[in-house]
Amino acid sequence: MIERSSSVRQLRPLPSYFLHGFWNPADQASRQSSGYYRPLTALSYAAEWKLWDGAPSGFHLTNLLFHLGNCLLLFLLALKLGASFGHAAFAMTLFGLLPRLTETTAWISGRTDSMACAFVLGALLAWPRTPSESGRGMLRAAGAAVLVLMGLFCKEVAAAAAAAIGAIELGRLLRKETSLRDVLCRLAPLALVLIAYGALRFVSADGKVAQDFLTDTGPAMPPRILTVLAALGSFVRMAVLFPWPELQIGSINLAPLPLAALGAAALTALAAALFKIGPRRLASHPLFPLGVLAAAAILPVLHIVPLKLRCLTADRFLYVPAAAFAVCLAAAAGHLCANGIQRIFVRAVSALILSLCFASSLLQAERWSSERRLFAWGCETAPKDNAAACLLLATALIEDGLPESALEAYDKAERLEAQANPEAWRGYSLIRAAHGKALAWSHLGRHREAAEALNRLANEFPEGGHAVKIHSLAAMSWLRLGDTQKARDEVRRHLLPLRNGAALASSFEQLAVQSENVLNQLGDAREMIAGQPLDASQLDDGALAGTARFAQLLGDRFLQTQAFAEILRRDTFAPEVRESAARWLEASGICSVLAKAFADAAVRPPRCAPPPPEVWE
Repeated sequence: MIERSSSVRQLRPLPSYFLHGFWNPADQASRQSSGYYRPLTALSYAAEWKLWDGAPSGFHLTNLLFHLGNCLLLFLLALKLGASFGHAAFAMTLFGLLPRLTETTAWISGRTDSMACAFVLGALLAWPRTPSESGRGMLRAAGAAVLVLMGLFCKEVAAAAAAAIGAIELGRLLRKETSLRDVLCRLAPLALVLIAYGALRFVSADGKVAQDFLTDTGPAMPPRILTVLAALGSFVRMAVLFPWPELQIGSINLAPLPLAALGAAALTALAAALFKIGPRRLASHPLFPLGVLAAAAILPVLHIVPLKLRCLTADRFLYVPAAAFAVCLAAAAGHLCANGIQRIFVRAVSALILSLCFASSLLQAERWSSERRLFAWGCETAPKDNAAACLLLATALIEDGLPESALEAYDKAERLEAQANPEAWRGYSLIRAAHGKALAWSHLGRHREAAEALNRLANEFPEGGHAVKIHSLAAMSWLRLGDTQKARDEVRRHLLPLRNGAALASSFEQLAVQSENVLNQLGDAREMIAGQPLDASQLDDGALAGTARFAQLLGDRFLQTQAFAEILRRDTFAPEVRESAARWLEASGICSVLAKAFADAAVRPPRCAPPPPEVWE
């Protein structure tokens, strides 16, 4: 999403970030329509690419700084709500070391939650302390509203801050600390920014709801109720087992009855507690806004609305709720330590919890430092109803040039999905695994096997979006095999009759013509690069450059890696060509594998700069 996105690699005019979805228009074209609207997050990636020259360490440093900043904001908010210095410090440390939050901090793309949380906590800090503040209070209310808007520009979960602010004012109104007129005046700036945010989202989606933000996959009502309860039960279990984070948590297509029962029990207990306390008394409690903050952050990911999520839940969804819980714990901690014996016991338990969190977070951070290590762990610990981690592991193995191992991971993913959920396996997971296996076969030079397997799969999905993807992949396999005629036949026979098939066929025809021109220039080397594993050392310089161009056209990262690595080793190529090859290899994250080639080439290009395609023209 980051290193291969044109919207990240170059800064665009500032308004364009707020008038389009998470991807720029060019990126969106390949993804239809993106329902995610996170302009401030996208802008941060682009600015950092420029600042750090694409170095991943810079992005990770920014993620860490956001997390540390949230710890400080949480500490200040706890003090504002009356917590002692020691209790606020404990809550800050617990939040900072919570293993469940490792994903948000260690995963560069996960910063959406930490950025949104920073603005959420900032807005609650900025909101007027007392309703008696006059002009200054209105300025603080306006400032808090702007912070909420900034949070919404990072991720939709920041809307929970607006709900919490509404709960603050409702409590003041019930305690008769203010009048309804003053409440409406303070909430007016917040209402205005919410309207502005809605308008910008409407414009960014071209006046219509983005097609791929909502999905019809997953169970319908009433079976969806079980999914909602299972998701709620998962969050309860995650809160209790906070030292043991997970990579993929359940599948949207299955609702395990034990988790659904746990969710139902939690919902019943909550309803009973609310009934006993009474709505009026609860809403007037000073900590009620924190409960609203946590609930509003959790509600959107309970699958009540069929969002395009395939996992039941994820660790990163707990970032904002965990912050709310930590502040609430700090503010209420004074009531847990009435005498000396209780204080000693609570301190001992607190020290034990912090030590456990510290050790677990270190282990989890080590896992996240390597994509293959992370997904291998996820694949080993995956529940029987979720093959997502195995699919991710297989993709990482292909990226690292290990197609044989990737095939094993795809086979495991097939077994998991087919045994646990045969109906769901008929859809997305089947296509993804089949695509991955075809790609792995292509990397092994088994292009014909890949194309024929995809054709067999196409018989399972003769129409619809899956058919488009399958036949497109099959046509690409024939192109990689060097058989442009069969590739054209695949497109004409199967894609043209489908909706939008003409546009796809036209684009593919251009690609086939370009590929054929390059293949014709290769002469005798044409047979060498198509249909069998490539030995780049056997190609002369002209054929090697043509092979690189051919791989670029088809997006064949494996073939491109082999060609660029060999170009980098040869001093017969011009310095700018070798430097461009080095840039691409470094941007692809495989520099450690090619350390010797870098040393032999005696070049050290800027990090992660994309190679100019005209070099291979």
